[in-house]
Amino acid sequence: MKNKKYLGLLGLGCGVLLLTGCGGKTLNCEMDMSDMLAGMGNMTAEIEIDYNSDGTEAEKATMTMTVEVTSDDVTDEMIDSLEESLQGECDTEDSGFDSCKVKRDGKKIVMTATGSADSIEGEIEEQTTLEDAKKALEDAGYTCE
Repeated sequence: MKNKKYLGLLGLGCGVLLLTGCGGKTLNCEMDMSDMLAGMGNMTAEIEIDYNSDGTEAEKATMTMTVEVTSDDVTDEMIDSLEESLQGECDTEDSGFDSCKVKRDGKKIVMTATGSADSIEGEIEEQTTLEDAKKALEDAGYTCE
């Protein structure tokens, strides 16, 4: 009797996966941009692009930029300015993002933007295959999985 229960739950789980479109592919890339902060801290950019199951069309892209100030020489006004700069990227009319948020926690600022692939990284469009996108991002300095 227990086996039937578990088989039923397993079947239900598989059905949910099929109905939700699971099976797509995801490209994850990251770039360390800390040198742009001139020793004031760490900065990384991460791009995640969700593709259809055969990797031929990008369905959604997310970019996360994380800045963590580690230097004691940086004032709160400088961090405020950095936060405003990132918020300005979100507020730009031609950004093309579906959503964009900037959150600050002390000396750490995180900007998260979602949208189409071409709104996240200029060389990548929705019709760019996963392999071509990976090559373009690696050529731009990202490390991809």
